[in-house]
Amino acid sequence: MLLIASLNLLAMLFITPGASAQCNDINAQFSVSQNSLCGAGPFNVAINNQSNGPASGGADYEWLLNGVTFDNTSGTGNPNDAVLPGPGTYTIEMIVTGNGPPCTESVTETVTVFPQPTADFVFAPDNDCAGVDVNFINQSTNTVTGTAYDWDFGDGNNSNQENPTHVFGAGGTYTVTLTVQNAPGCTSTFSQTVTVLDIPNVSIIGDDGDGNTTNCLLPGDPTTSQTVDFFNGTTGAVSYFWDFGDGNTSTDFEPSHLYTTYGTFQVTMTATGPNGCTATETIEVVFERFVSASMSLSAVEYSGCAPHELTTLTNGSTMPINIYGILVMAQRLTLQLLLLHRIINTLMPELIRSH
Repeated sequence: MLLIASLNLLAMLFITPGASAQCNDINAQFSVSQNSLCGAGPFNVAINNQSNGPASGGADYEWLLNGVTFDNTSGTGNPNDAVLPGPGTYTIEMIVTGNGPPCTESVTETVTVFPQPTADFVFAPDNDCAGVDVNFINQSTNTVTGTAYDWDFGDGNNSNQENPTHVFGAGGTYTVTLTVQNAPGCTSTFSQTVTVLDIPNVSIIGDDGDGNTTNCLLPGDPTTSQTVDFFNGTTGAVSYFWDFGDGNTSTDFEPSHLYTTYGTFQVTMTATGPNGCTATETIEVVFERFVSASMSLSAVEYSGCAPHELTTLTNGSTMPINIYGILVMAQRLTLQLLLLHRIINTLMPELIRSH
């Protein structure tokens, strides 16, 4: 009797359900309502048992969350929801046990709960003048690889940089909004107000007597000085500082300045508003002597068969050369060379025939 009992026990061990044999008559499968979520939790994830096959309706199903059983069902009905307590990665497993012939099979689904991002930032400077760089430092938390940042600066400009720098072109109060979005679509928004101070609107022109600020003296003109009147159309300012480019300055609203040296001068006016913000504009004043450029060309010296060596041209100008003199000389040289070329082309055939 003892031998028979032992044989029966061995037979039961070999045919017990839960053995590793695959269930050929059961196609085990299921789906979950979401594979990714975001937030603090807890979350309920619905499960749909989609198993099929001849033996699926009579099988038993065990449902596990990260290896811990949370439900058991018979037939192809759906289990209770899986409850995910918070951020993390969870494995939901279904183990199906067939009753004839005995077999087991399992399938899994992975669900990831991402932390809800929290958008936050600081910036500097505040209450500064328009035109100054404002630096924004992103201090958002619970972000992951692939997080996207969308900045709206409130003046029609945007940025997708993590830590952008922005220049506000005009004074005013701007609402800057940062929207943070994680890969699964979890978003968070945070806004702050940036105050920007007005700067003066600078506008200046000059007149040296003929409606502009450029005066190139005619040949023989003995003038050694020139007065330029400056006109100021600036708004939003309470003080003005003019730098005439020759070492002289003025704080008048619309000054006149006497230039006693020749040259090209960069005139800069800096306007200061009641809040201390400044803005500048620069115009150019030209006061130069006429350069009388001259040169002579010899038809014999500058003619001949190729290759032909030319001697160095000698500058016969009566004034020191400046940029305007160089341009005048270049133009005159070009005209004289063209004239010489025409003369040579005209006379050369006559000279050849006469010889």
